[in-house]
Amino acid sequence: RYAPVNAGAQVQVAKVPGSVNVRTQRLLLLPMSLDVTGRVQSPLGPLKGALLTVRLGDWESTARSDADGRFSAHLDTGLSLTLFGAQQLSVVANPEEPWHETSSAIVNMMVINPVNIGGLVLAVVALALYGVRWMKRRPVYAVAPVARSAPAMMNKESPQRPLLAPQEMAVGPRAVLLAVYKDVLRLVQSMTAVALGPNRTLREFAQECGPRLGPLAGPFRELTLMMEKLLYSRHGAEESEAASGAELGRTLKEGLEREGS
Repeated sequence: RYAPVNAGAQVQVAKVPGSVNVRTQRLLLLPMSLDVTGRVQSPLGPLKGALLTVRLGDWESTARSDADGRFSAHLDTGLSLTLFGAQQLSVVANPEEPWHETSSAIVNMMVINPVNIGGLVLAVVALALYGVRWMKRRPVYAVAPVARSAPAMMNKESPQRPLLAPQEMAVGPRAVLLAVYKDVLRLVQSMTAVALGPNRTLREFAQECGPRLGPLAGPFRELTLMMEKLLYSRHGAEESEAASGAELGRTLKEGLEREGS
């Protein structure tokens, strides 16, 4: 009397979603460790034995939840190139029961690396100090404009020649060399028409005047090296150097006066 009857219905099968509550500090100083606690649960109750994976940057730690779904993880950090900035702490829970789905939570944190910041500050301070010391050690060549000297005492028998040359009136080897160089410098500038400005070193001035001095370029370069050694080093002039400088000065003056005439 009755025919067979079939009935059907669509049933949606899904895993039970869970949730992770995380409690931890929001500021981390590297390379200090980080303690992360919390609880993992689902609508069916606490998730027992869930595997918790805690990850921050390149560091990772794992923990298991207890019967109440509570967990406690200890994350050890280390040295890093990071100075400071915001990073994300992720906690992923893998339930032990297959009918629960994986759940996760993200916590935004501020990470500061005082070791790298201190090293960077020390490096900047060291570079600044080195720059200051380098600027102090750098020789500054500044020559005052050549001014006309007062009339020298003249010999009655020979009115054209001073009774005392500048190096003879100077006292001490250093004063002798300075007087010789100033006297020669005045003649060189007059003959070559090259001025010794504040942006030109003594050696650069000697090199520029060399082609115009001809055979006198060698003695003038030697006298210039003696002056650089006297002015920009701790070396003090000796009697022998003063005598050698005076001899160079006489040679240069005679040669320059001949060239000028």
